[in-house]
Order: sequence, then C-alpha cells, then structure tokens
Amino acid sequence: MTDWARVEQLRGRGLSWEEIADDEKVGFSPPPGTQRPGLALKSLYLQRRSKRQRERRSGSASSSSRGREEKGQKALDRRGRRWGLLALLGTVIVLAGAIPAAISLGVPLVSAIVPLFTLVLVAAVGAVLLAVSFVISSKEALRSWKRNVTAGVVVALVVTAGLVLVAYGANCPNLSASTTPEHSGSTQGSWVKANNPIWSSGNQPVLFYWGSTACPYCSASSWALRGALQAFGTLSGTSYGHSDPSDSYGNGIGVSEVLLDSSTLQGTYITWDVKETVQSTVSPVEPGCPEKAYISAYDSSTSIPFVVVGGLYIHAASLVDPGCLLSSGCGTASGTPLTAQQIESDLSSGTGPVYNAIHTAQIDLEAFLLKVVQMAQGPGAGPSAVKNDPAVIAVLDGIT
Repeated sequence: MTDWARVEQLRGRGLSWEEIADDEKVGFSPPPGTQRPGLALKSLYLQRRSKRQRERRSGSASSSSRGREEKGQKALDRRGRRWGLLALLGTVIVLAGAIPAAISLGVPLVSAIVPLFTLVLVAAVGAVLLAVSFVISSKEALRSWKRNVTAGVVVALVVTAGLVLVAYGANCPNLSASTTPEHSGSTQGSWVKANNPIWSSGNQPVLFYWGSTACPYCSASSWALRGALQAFGTLSGTSYGHSDPSDSYGNGIGVSEVLLDSSTLQGTYITWDVKETVQSTVSPVEPGCPEKAYISAYDSSTSIPFVVVGGLYIHAASLVDPGCLLSSGCGTASGTPLTAQQIESDLSSGTGPVYNAIHTAQIDLEAFLLKVVQMAQGPGAGPSAVKNDPAVIAVLDGIT
C-alpha cells in the first residue's frame, strides 16, 4: 500500500517522481506493464488530490446547508414559543372570568376584568390562533405551532387547577362576575346584587366591612354601620376616633368616627367580619380569603369603605356623606368636623341633617341584612324591632 505521507515528504525534498516511485518506503506497486512508474505514481497522486478537494467542497456545502437548517429551526422554535405564551394568556383570561376565586388568589385583580372586555379578548385570541393554522405552509411549522399552543393551554390549566385546590381549601368562593343595580334609598353611592350563594357562617349571613380609620368616607359610614349592627345583636369593643386630619374633609381635625376594628357582635342573626386598618394614613388591611375574592370581583379600584351583605349585596362607596358631619353641612367639604359627642346628640334628637344622613343609610343597611337573614333562616327570622320598622319594610319591599 502506498504511503502517501512518505510521498509528500519526498516531494518536499525535491525528488523526482521516478525517484519517489523507486523508494522502498513509499511502497508503490505500479500496474503490470508500466514502463514509467514515476509517471503512474504522479497520475494516481493527482487523482487522489482532486478527489479530496471535491470532498472538502462537498462537505463545506453540506455544513452550510445544516447551518441554514439550524437557524430556520431556531426561528421556528421562537415563533412556536410565542404562540405558546399567547395560548397561555388566552386560557388564563378565560379562566379569570370562569373561576375568579382561583385566579384572584394568585393574581388579585385579574378576576376583576370587565366581562365584556374579557369576551372580546378571548374572541380575538381565538380568532388569531385559528387564522394562523390556515396560513402555516410548512408541516414542521404547523407541528411546532400545535405543540407549543397545546403546551401553553396545558400549563394554564394545570396552574389554575392548583390554584382552584388552594382557593377552595382556603374557602375562597367562586363568585359571579356580573351584578345588577339594587334599591339604595338615599344611601350615598349605590348597591348592587351579585348572583352568588349566601355567604354565611353556620346559618348566619356574614356582614363584611373593609376600611381604614384614616379614611373620612369610612369614618362617616361607621356611624350607620354601628347603628345597623346594634339592631341585630349586642355590639361591643367600639370607641371614638377620627380620620386623617390632613385628608379630605379632615380640615386639620379629622372626621369623627366609631372605631370598629376591635368590635365584636353577639347575636343569632348575622356574623360580623370587620377588616379595618387603624393607622394615620389611608391604607386598608390586606384581607385573606374569602374576603379577597369579593374585593377582587366587585371592588377592582379597591375603594373603601367596601361592604358585602351575605355575599349578595355589595356597596363600594361611602354610606354617608362626610360633609354631613361638618359644621358647614351636607354637600360641602369645608367647615369644622363635628365632635363625636355632637354627632351622638344629633342622633339622639331624631332630627336634623346629621341624623337624616346616618339614619337613612342605617335603615338601608338593616333592610339588606334582614333580607339575607330571612333568606338563610326563614321568612319570619330577624329582630322584632327591625321586622316591624315601617322604614325598613319600605326599603325591603324594593330589594330583589
């Protein structure tokens, strides 16, 4: 067998092809009948070199082709991952509307998306994903698209399933996303009704209040809340306070209020669930489930005070105009805030703008409480004084 490395070595020394062919270490055996072994060796050498050059060129082209294929595959994978993320987002949006309690546990405000906006987003995402399947020409691209979209949907479902288990383990309810307007009498703001099961503890509907002692709207509303609570049981643990003096309506003193943060209610009709922050600036305490579910579903702007009666009737605004507790009177934000003793005196008199503002909101709240108590405990349930109050009955008749 010819030692081509030896051939190259001798060529480097300048030997002729005849001399190289005669070298024993080269091991060249010319074909029978060859008269010039050196010429035969040269011809074979040139053929061999030409073949190697062709192989190198072919290998270079193949490598370039593989490089282009790898780049194309990477681009395909990137597009596939984008579609997977889009599918994940679309599925989460759908589930946010369908299972707000579970989603709100992980992302508190996702479940507060306006239902119509949700439907539009879901429809748009679905239309885009469907349209893409018709324009993908490459089978590999189509497979990548299907693979990543499926992965996105599966991930969203698995994560949401986990949140559902945690949510229900924490007693987070699955709430209706839609509400309808309700009778509100002369209460500030408006009441709405949600199509939910009654939120109760045992057979006692829950009255949930979320607020802050620094908030002037909470301060004004606290008087109506106290009155309604006293009508349904024995309220204890209250004291007087005031809102942030530097906040609206405070005017350097603060709106007088009844502190409810440490209050408890003894009775057989309702369960009192209060989450009120006691501090100098407005920043409501972060509640747990199920309270967070109601806030996420019906108070997307995190307005306080926020009141939920039995999980059905919701009020996300001040129950009482804070201006009514100022010396300048209702409808204004200027004037000196009345003291707690002055407000108590006006309530005892049974007349005047302070009494009317607080008592009207209290009657409305009593009517909603009586409604859910009778839904949970039967038509005749409720305190006699409340059931026989003509003002409460008048409001009750307008509640659906």
